Amino acid sequence: MNDRWSPVLRPLYRLIGRLPERARVVLTGVRSPAYRLGSSCAIVRDDGSWLLVRHSYRPGWSLPGGGLAGSEDPATTARREMREELGVEVELGDPFPVVDAHYRRLTFLFPATITSGEPRVCTPELEEIGWYHPAALPEPDRWLRQVADAARRHLDGDDPGLVIPEH
Repeated sequence: MNDRWSPVLRPLYRLIGRLPERARVVLTGVRSPAYRLGSSCAIVRDDGSWLLVRHSYRPGWSLPGGGLAGSEDPATTARREMREELGVEVELGDPFPVVDAHYRRLTFLFPATITSGEPRVCTPELEEIGWYHPAALPEPDRWLRQVADAARRHLDGDDPGLVIPEH
């Protein structure tokens, strides 16, 4: 993202983040007849800490990721999002699907390791990034709170199968 747009986009994302949840959902198009598809990464350091992001448009911390663009496959999206949002290249492990029927969203969650670059905030969509141990997640957003246990099991080699968050 070109830095010249950051002064305009970050306040806009913050404004969207202050809206009631229902308004955010309608505004971002989640109520469309189809499911939105996305990819996220659980990037883990050698000490077991996860790389989390805090978005400017919603409360809490989450795993980095984003929506599929055009005819992208989930792995391509995951790599692109890590490059665009964090300035890093990643190696991806086997994903597992997370279905959120309430918000009509299907996310492919990939275990990932950084192969080049040092993570940093590269887009106005993000407020900050940080490394946190999964046993002590700071103010997780709704999605991270619901998939964190499945992500832990998957990273430990236990396939959680299809994850369907509760509401």
